[in-house]
Amino acid sequence: MALIPFILCVLFLRGLGKVCGLTYKQISVIFNLWIQGAVLVISGLFLWATIIYRYFNSNDISWIYAAILYFPIAYLYVYGFIKMLCHYHLPFDRAFDRCVIDLKMLALK
Repeated sequence: MALIPFILCVLFLRGLGKVCGLTYKQISVIFNLWIQGAVLVISGLFLWATIIYRYFNSNDISWIYAAILYFPIAYLYVYGFIKMLCHYHLPFDRAFDRCVIDLKMLALK
């Protein structure tokens, strides 16, 4: 059952890679690691920026408390993304192979 979503994902990435002129390994690293990681970081920082904006817009001190409480989470988003980029650094073949090894190790647990 879990094989069908995986096959659909592979077909999607192969098609996207073909359109962009990239190999499957290249598009996998770019899409699955870089783009999805960046979306997570941007969404985390957007929420923190929204909290700050709400404070300046309303002058309600409770928004500052929310910003202070949320800051460590926003920091972890950015820190985690940087660590991930360092772990899966280029060249593409190396990053892809390392990701496959890590996923296999996770599947064994």
